[in-house]
Amino acid sequence: MLALYIILGIFGFFALILALPIQICLHYTEEDGFQFRLKYAWIPLVDSTKEKPEKPKDEKKDSSETEEKKKKKEKKKGGSGAASLLGFLGLEDIASIANVKKALDEKGLIQMLADLAAAVRAIFARIFQLLGKGVFKHFTLRVVVGDEDAADAAMNYGTICSIIYPTITLLDSAMTFRRRTVDLRCDFSEEKTRISFDGQLNYRPWHFVCLLGGFIMNYLKRSVK
Repeated sequence: MLALYIILGIFGFFALILALPIQICLHYTEEDGFQFRLKYAWIPLVDSTKEKPEKPKDEKKDSSETEEKKKKKEKKKGGSGAASLLGFLGLEDIASIANVKKALDEKGLIQMLADLAAAVRAIFARIFQLLGKGVFKHFTLRVVVGDEDAADAAMNYGTICSIIYPTITLLDSAMTFRRRTVDLRCDFSEEKTRISFDGQLNYRPWHFVCLLGGFIMNYLKRSVK
């Protein structure tokens, strides 16, 4: 009985870990630029607002001497890493020049392109499924359109509205918004357009686990074939 309680406790612990929210905080203004923060529950993971400390001059000299060696190593690692990633995603036919030649000989150009198109569609379908799982806890977009010429400001306002409103409608059909504010205005007293955005997008870790699991299952199926 004790073993059963231990097993249930382990499953409950992992379920709690997968259920805690991942918070992606996004912020943009002309003054601050684009900033983002990533938190897992209450634990901060990434914060772009923190400035990196500058290296001392001596360290900069030493690092400049070893940059060429690092670049050579990165090129070697990057080539094999990219090929492995393409193979994992089902794009092994273009993972290397040898694979392209082999695919052309075995399948022909039309069949190879058809297989690549199917693989790309599957990748984007899973990515869009992941995007659909996201929940915007708050979404605030403010655009004040301005220009030195009032006629140009009015034309720019119409163009921006024709872009933003369909995009918001598309996002609304794919994602969930808890609180959403979209403020588009044309101010003829402004000499330029000002844009600001603030939002918090929440995910659960199991969303990413499901995404990775789907890619792994497809990879295993292709390996068996």
